[in-house]
Amino acid sequence: MKKHKNIVMLIIIFAVIIIFFGVRREIYQSHLIKIDNANLVKNKKFNNYPEQTQNLVGFIKSNLLIKEGIYTNPFAKVNAQNTNLATGKEMLTESSGMWLQYLIEMDSKDSFQDFYKNTKATFWKNDQFNYRYDPNNKKLSNVNATLDDLRIVRALIMYDQRYKTDFYEKDISEIYNHLKGTAIKDGTVLDYYDSVLKKGSANSSLAYYDLDTLRGLEQSKPDQRKYEQQIKIVEEGYLSDDFPLYASNFNVKSRIYSSNDLNTSEALEVLLHLAQVGKLKNTSQKWLIEKVENKTLFNSYSTQGSPINHDTSVANYALAAQIFKLTNDKKHYQDAMTIIWQSQIKNGKYKGGLGDVKSRQFYSYNNLNALIAAE
Repeated sequence: MKKHKNIVMLIIIFAVIIIFFGVRREIYQSHLIKIDNANLVKNKKFNNYPEQTQNLVGFIKSNLLIKEGIYTNPFAKVNAQNTNLATGKEMLTESSGMWLQYLIEMDSKDSFQDFYKNTKATFWKNDQFNYRYDPNNKKLSNVNATLDDLRIVRALIMYDQRYKTDFYEKDISEIYNHLKGTAIKDGTVLDYYDSVLKKGSANSSLAYYDLDTLRGLEQSKPDQRKYEQQIKIVEEGYLSDDFPLYASNFNVKSRIYSSNDLNTSEALEVLLHLAQVGKLKNTSQKWLIEKVENKTLFNSYSTQGSPINHDTSVANYALAAQIFKLTNDKKHYQDAMTIIWQSQIKNGKYKGGLGDVKSRQFYSYNNLNALIAAE
C-alpha cells in the first residue's frame, strides 16, 4: 500500500512538472514575437554607406552615449523657458530604445545586456520606464511614454529571437503586464501613464501604435481582438487620398480624431508601423516618394496637406528610408539616404554627426534614426 502511494505521488509530481514547463513554454512562445520585418539578417542590397555609418557611430559614442543613456543634444544650452521639451544633456527612453535596437542588429550581445541593465537603472521606477531623466539634478519624470516602452520591449524580444533564449522573458512579461493595466486600455494605447497621480493620458497618439510589437505581445486568444481593434483605430484615422497621412491622435473619451497640424516625424512613425505589418497604403507610399524626390518632406503639415513651414529634419528622411527598406524600394531608399548624408559633418570636433555646427544642434532622435536607416 505504501509502495502504491509512493508511485501515485511520483506520478503527481511528474504531472505538475510537465504542466509547469508546458505553461512556461506557452508564455514564452507568446513573447517569441514574429517580428517579420526585424532586420536581424542584414540585406546587403541596402548597406552601401560603411564609411558614413562608421563615422556616425563614432560621433554617437564619443558625444551622446554615456553609461546612463544618451544625451538629447549635449552641445545646446538648456532652454529653461520650455520645460516640456527635453534639451541639452537630458535623456529619453526613446533614445535608449533606438540604441538597443541598433545593438541587437549589430549582434553586440554583451553591449546590449550592459546597456539594457543601465537603461533600467536610469529610467525604471514604480514598475515602469519613466521617459525622461535629467542627470544634472538626478530628476526622473513620473510618466512613461508608451511608444518608448514598446520600442524597448521590441528590442528585448529581438534579443531572445536572435539568440533563441528566454533571457528577457521575465522583463517582457513585467513591462507588458504593467502596460495592460495602465497605458493600454481595452486595446487603446494611451500616450502615457502617471505613476504618481495613477492616471493615464486623455489622448491616444496614432504614432504610439507600434503594431508589429503589439501583434506579437497580443498573440494569446484573449488579446488577439485588441490587436484587430488597434489596426482599426489607426486605419480610421486616415485623412484622405489627397493627403494620405493619418490624424495625429484622438480623444480617448470622445473617440474623436484630432484636426491639429501634423508633426511629420510622428506621421511617418505611423506609416512605418503600418509598413511593418503590411498595411501601408499605396497612396501613402506614393506621397512619400514624391516628397523625397522633390526634397519637400517638411516638418509640419495641416490636415489638408499644406506645409506649415518649410523647415525639415534628418529624422524625416531617415524614417522615409526605413519605410523604403521595408517596401524593398532601393532607389528611393538611396535618395533619402543621400539627403541624410548631406547633413553629416566631414571633419573637426563634430565629425560624423548629423546636425548644424553653427547652432550646435545635434539631436539624438535625428542621429539614431539615421543610424537605424543606414544599418
